[in-house]
Amino acid sequence: NPAGSRDIVTPSGCSCGTALVDDGTRLYCPNPGCPKKALHRLEKWLSTLDVMEFGVTILRRLFDSGRVRSIADLYTLTSDELARYERMGEASAAKLVQNLRSRNNPSLAEFVAGFDIEGIGLLMVEKAVAAGFDTLGKLRQARQEELATIDGFGEITAAILVEGLRLLQPEMDATLDAGIVAILESAAPEGPFSGLAFCFTGELTTMKRSRAQALVKSLGGAVRNSVAKGLSYLVTNDPASGSEKSRKAASLGIKVIDEATFMSLCAVDPGSATAGR
Repeated sequence: NPAGSRDIVTPSGCSCGTALVDDGTRLYCPNPGCPKKALHRLEKWLSTLDVMEFGVTILRRLFDSGRVRSIADLYTLTSDELARYERMGEASAAKLVQNLRSRNNPSLAEFVAGFDIEGIGLLMVEKAVAAGFDTLGKLRQARQEELATIDGFGEITAAILVEGLRLLQPEMDATLDAGIVAILESAAPEGPFSGLAFCFTGELTTMKRSRAQALVKSLGGAVRNSVAKGLSYLVTNDPASGSEKSRKAASLGIKVIDEATFMSLCAVDPGSATAGR
């Protein structure tokens, strides 16, 4: 080692007194009730929902006093209480509560990401939602092997999400049961593809994949990024390619169709589609 350098000492314990776990990819505290994790979760929630003016200083005081220890606790705060507790004016306290309660319709991705499951940020949850796990119930029922097929996930991330949703279910339910926060449901438009889900693989010749996906959604269908149970069609430029997705679709009884068949289902003239690329 260079002169004057020191060996890096890996911490072995959390400030809550729990031994840290090293699973080869991360060093973490396994204690669900860890105060440090609970405080960070509150900070993450306010940040993800973009709640204005609810600063870290106020949050820490409320947390250290024991008044706010969970996300659900935030929504029991009153302006009168804050005005007395934080020695702020009534108008400022009322504005703080208003800012908090006005962000009461998060998307599913914002709601789950706000609970600060380690390594599961907004983008990762959005990928899961786009893959068809578009309600909290579907996410909770998802199996690790299903989530692992989503682009960017893999077995480790899928396992973390499954376990995180299990451990945080009581707190998530308490937050929703308070009657202020409700997950914003994004209803798909009604159309001929309502109830159908499509996955695309390979390059399309008549239009860009993004336009094909937008076309499916405009007709009331859903777009999936992976082949899994519940998929209606796998669209590929070569149904006989024997690709991994094609083989998996065949094993699950999912229809594998070519681009021309897809265009026919959409009732789109290939010539006009090509012209609009």
